[in-house]
Amino acid sequence: MNPQRTLKLLLGMTLTALLLTGCCGLSLLDRETPELRYDGVYQSDKVNDEYWYYIRFYEDGTVLTVSSTGSASNVIDWLTVDRVGSPGVSIGVYELDGDQISFSATSERGTVDYEGDVLADGIELDSHSHINDHRGHRAYHFVAE
Repeated sequence: MNPQRTLKLLLGMTLTALLLTGCCGLSLLDRETPELRYDGVYQSDKVNDEYWYYIRFYEDGTVLTVSSTGSASNVIDWLTVDRVGSPGVSIGVYELDGDQISFSATSERGTVDYEGDVLADGIELDSHSHINDHRGHRAYHFVAE
């Protein structure tokens, strides 16, 4: 083997080892996938100074969505699976693939599709309403019970 090829191989192996062991804060082994939270709701920023969008996830794959003028602490108490069928409450089943999430939520008015990213401090979702064909993007932060 020629000396230049050997040197390149050793440098590549050294760099790989450094990245995997965390040298310089660049560890590939320590990268954690953000986790979806089930102990509260995800809340959007206030829309038109009038209301918020809320999303609640359950470990069994169920997801609930609603828009409300109520605060997160109020919504946390009543946005539960026994409210399905109440006006404005949508239900669906979500799928997680690493930090990617997707789901469709259906209410008496129709269905909205969502897909996006689970982040360390919230979620970001693109949506497509089959009710009025609106497409949007929204960030949500987590509010614990």
